[in-house]
Amino acid sequence: MDAVKIVLADAQYLARAGFRHLFQDAEKVDIVDEAATVTQLEMVVKSKRPDIVIFDYFDSDHYQIEDIQKIR
Repeated sequence: MDAVKIVLADAQYLARAGFRHLFQDAEKVDIVDEAATVTQLEMVVKSKRPDIVIFDYFDSDHYQIEDIQKIR
């Protein structure tokens, strides 16, 4: 089975670094990219085609429910 491809999206670098650290030793998990803005996230999702996107929904200045619809 191939590794699960994950994109980390958060405006805060430390949050993305924390998630990357959590997954660093996980087998069959590949952090394929990161995004700090919705625009970056849209480009990353289109180019990397991740299986999962982890993002900070509660950061209302950056990620909204409408953004999920954009990247689908």
